Amino acid sequence: MQSKSATKAVLPMRVLDLKLARNFTVVLILAVLGVVISVTEVYWQWHHGESDATCEVLKLLVSFFTLWLLAFLLLYYRRKFEQLKATNELLPQDTLLSSGLFVSVRSWSLLPEALLCLVHPPPFINVELTLPYYDLRRTTTLPTTLTTDELCTVFMMFARLVILVRYLPYLAGLTAKSARAFANFNHLPLTTWLSVRMTFQRHPVRLLGGATLLLLGILAFTMQVAERRVNEGLGHYWNCMWLAVVSMTGIGFGDYYPQTSLGRLAASLAFAWGALLAALLVMTAIRTMELSNSEVRVNNLIESSAARGRLKQCAAFYIQAAWAAYLERLQRSQSSMVAVSLLGNEPLHADARFCRTMRRFRQLRKELMKPSDVLHAIFQEVLDTRTRVEHRLGDVEQKLEEMDAKFEHNIAAMNELLQKNLKYLKHLS
Repeated sequence: MQSKSATKAVLPMRVLDLKLARNFTVVLILAVLGVVISVTEVYWQWHHGESDATCEVLKLLVSFFTLWLLAFLLLYYRRKFEQLKATNELLPQDTLLSSGLFVSVRSWSLLPEALLCLVHPPPFINVELTLPYYDLRRTTTLPTTLTTDELCTVFMMFARLVILVRYLPYLAGLTAKSARAFANFNHLPLTTWLSVRMTFQRHPVRLLGGATLLLLGILAFTMQVAERRVNEGLGHYWNCMWLAVVSMTGIGFGDYYPQTSLGRLAASLAFAWGALLAALLVMTAIRTMELSNSEVRVNNLIESSAARGRLKQCAAFYIQAAWAAYLERLQRSQSSMVAVSLLGNEPLHADARFCRTMRRFRQLRKELMKPSDVLHAIFQEVLDTRTRVEHRLGDVEQKLEEMDAKFEHNIAAMNELLQKNLKYLKHLS
């Protein structure tokens, strides 16, 4: 009976988790569809030179997908509220308004995300805005125009990028029940920033590559929107993509350059992401090249084996040089027929080859006598353990001596009592 009730209690939670993941996936798909249709509408307007009926139909489609996006976003937060209630993360009297899921300054909530997703090109409205820019070729300030459809599309691309970042917890596996249990056990809050770091730890190349390609596409479109009426070359998307890549790498060939404020902002963002990307790639390379503890031990073993081989070789050369000097002096003594010792009066250290091999052998032996940090730590731990055991044994011996003293005292008292009883019994008899 208990197992059946436990299965009934776990099954709705699994179903709720699955519905949350599917719900947010639908939100992400609707956001991407809205951005794609809005970009298509902008390019259609540029191709035909004005906003026609096709542009209005496309903007109506964007509004349709935006309304569905807001509906599924509201449904997602309602199910999120039910999940927090089921996991006892909220009080029983909490509501959607009081739980912090509707409006919150510490985490993502419904109202800020809904306001970000609500911005889109409005149907039947297309206003041209005149903005000044400084022309570097003419060295004067000139006006340029931007439409509300273009500005809203650029804002949509950056704003709905937040939804993609919010989808990372589902990709990192932080929304599973086991992950929540482990996080609660370790007092770890599950946040979006944690999912970004965990995804970077697991798949750094995929995360950085995907983010770079996505930002390149968005920044190139932003530059095209801002510069197409000012720079003739930046009216083409691939030239804007080239400028974004050049800005991201920090090369700056100078063949294309932005002149408007929005274009310069996009180029600055590309350069900032390029600098961050370079730092993250260096950190990833360093972390990839690091050796684990087992690999460090194997590497040290290989190095010590090779060093011992070199030491044996130097020792062999050392012995050969000493033996050669001995044979040379033996031959000289036999040829001169002088009754002197085999080594002669000249010391053995006067031989140049012998001195070189001896110095090499001593130097290599000193290099191999470097202390090992791992062995030193193990030896220190052994010494500390021995000290603790000795102190513990001393305490045990002291307690045993105290117990022996108490036992002897009790035996003496019992003997005294027995003698008194015997005297009393003798007196009665």
